[in-house]
Amino acid sequence: MRGRRVGRAGRLPPLVCRCKVPPGGALPGISAFVEVWSSNRTENYSKTFEQQLLDMGAKVSKTLNKHVTHLVFKDGRLTTWKKAQKMGVKIVSVLWVEK
Repeated sequence: MRGRRVGRAGRLPPLVCRCKVPPGGALPGISAFVEVWSSNRTENYSKTFEQQLLDMGAKVSKTLNKHVTHLVFKDGRLTTWKKAQKMGVKIVSVLWVEK
């Protein structure tokens, strides 16, 4: 079992980071871990968002570790959310990447 899923029903508080992407799209100093799934959890869209972040100048981590500054999260595992929260990582939605 992959862990409990956090869905649209809102078991968790809303994403609180109101981080702004700098003008020009550059994301210096950002190291992100991405966990993005379709709402029915059949499709993993993480790679798409990882590539967008890389194109914008961010670093992307394969694991949620002490170097990660942001978690890009949608319909992922509750354990990932809780670990990021405990570590003090900024939790952002996929909309943050698109801005």
